[in-house]
Amino acid sequence: MADPDKWVNPLRGYAYDSFNKDALIRLAKVEKGRLVLPGGASYKVLVIPGKRPMNPNNVPLSAESQAKIEELRRGGVVIPELPFTADDFSAYGLERDVVVPADIAWTHRRGAEADVYFISNQLEEKRTIEASFRIEGKKPEIWDPVTGEIRREVSYRMEKGQTIVPMELCSGESLFVVFEEDTDVKAVTVKTPEITSIPLEVKEWKVNFPLIDTTITRGELFDWSQEAEERVSYYSGTATYRTSFTWKKVKAERIYLELGEVADVATVRVNGVDCGIVWTAPYRADVTGVLKKGTNTLEIEVTNTWANALNGADKGKAPFEGIWTNAKYRMKEDKLIPAGLLGPVGFTIENK
Repeated sequence: MADPDKWVNPLRGYAYDSFNKDALIRLAKVEKGRLVLPGGASYKVLVIPGKRPMNPNNVPLSAESQAKIEELRRGGVVIPELPFTADDFSAYGLERDVVVPADIAWTHRRGAEADVYFISNQLEEKRTIEASFRIEGKKPEIWDPVTGEIRREVSYRMEKGQTIVPMELCSGESLFVVFEEDTDVKAVTVKTPEITSIPLEVKEWKVNFPLIDTTITRGELFDWSQEAEERVSYYSGTATYRTSFTWKKVKAERIYLELGEVADVATVRVNGVDCGIVWTAPYRADVTGVLKKGTNTLEIEVTNTWANALNGADKGKAPFEGIWTNAKYRMKEDKLIPAGLLGPVGFTIENK
């Protein structure tokens, strides 16, 4: 597992750490059949690898290391013979900690008050999955690491010592699953909110590029990296989108402004109220309580990366002065990266 492309759930449901000879001999102890380190981490299985990328010559273990390994083995730590061909460690009473589909990264931390799992979608696509956790008798909660929102009512079921939680993950989205509160309830089904989508209807968008003192007015959104005007196509920095729209009062527990695709970070203001920074999928801002009946104003500041401006500067086409880098800018392909608010923009209405 020396290559980065093998770091996403490499042991298919088991977490692992690596440590050296010094940690093995000086720090490792046995407690209740587990290898324990001073920081509190404990392990049921210890693997002593043979020939591998970091030990290509397969140097044999020292007598001191071998003696320590035997001490751990006598204390109940599982040290399998290699090659280990079984699909899991269930034969040793150690089931998978997490069972998730491919391309889902995770980690698990246990404290005095709760078990906390971090789940991350590694694909650039929306996915609906079920995650199975090696824990039972505790109620799951889902904590959003971006907004700080805590969902205490979560669907789940318990089966054979596992708690199975269905979840929806947007492109690259991550979340925390927290098990803190004890429960005797084996299964809960939470009603999915009723969702209504409303498109944003505007007459025009005014897009201001302050660093080049340029404003473009269009009836629809556009990728500014594709503009014929090179000062715009090579522009890197913040552009401000302004428009107005009419809102009819609707019954809603929660209203989100959906931005669609954003390249790359946006700050949303409705009627002058800051509704937050949007920088990752699902690219939406909570506008509950901000909208008013009648005419509303919308202002969205969008900032892209320096990639396009550096590309232009490298060709003698810098969009404005003061752009520099201490190394020649290069990409695998000589092309500009999409920039701006790409949409489609609309509203999502949620009611339970």
